[in-house]
Amino acid sequence: MNDQRWQDWTTTIAGLWLVISPFLLPAMGSAALEGLAFWNQIVFGLVIMVLGLAALYAYQVWEEPVEALLGLWVVVSPWVLGFAGLAAFTLTNVIAGLVVLALAGWMTFDKSHHAA
Repeated sequence: MNDQRWQDWTTTIAGLWLVISPFLLPAMGSAALEGLAFWNQIVFGLVIMVLGLAALYAYQVWEEPVEALLGLWVVVSPWVLGFAGLAAFTLTNVIAGLVVLALAGWMTFDKSHHAA
């Protein structure tokens, strides 16, 4: 494990935030939209968190492109799935998704990351 890969730790924390945030965020939409937003954040947060942790222990070249796609999905999912009216969920998705997307992009082009 390389303790200097703060990007992977940050990605893991962004995934963890997606998982726990539905339990903390106020939602004032329909039950169906709240359920959709809830499960979207839980599922994609868990996947991002697991990939971030996996990258800390055994880097794989495919991880960053997958993380980038997941981050992009998390950003656009409120509009695609129709829960953009739930402001707290949308803001959480956009911020966490942009963090994951930016770090995945950074790590894709950072040559020292691949050598670690």
